[in-house]
Amino acid sequence: MSALGGAAASGLGIRAAVRRAGERREAARLWDRVTPGDPPPPGTVRRAAVAALTLALPAAVTAALLVPAAGMALAR
Repeated sequence: MSALGGAAASGLGIRAAVRRAGERREAARLWDRVTPGDPPPPGTVRRAAVAALTLALPAAVTAALLVPAAGMALAR
């Protein structure tokens, strides 16, 4: 029974490797057609944009909450 499970796992691993290689070839072919002036393909997000939003959003929310509170404290 374990031999059957091992064979099935091996088969699935080989199938996944073949599919992954095909997808990498396709992605490389598509990226080769992109020229430097073209926008990125739809659905791609640059890591820098995600990092900037991850850092800037909490800072902006904190500032939006603390600045009015500090102004009210100073007005007393």
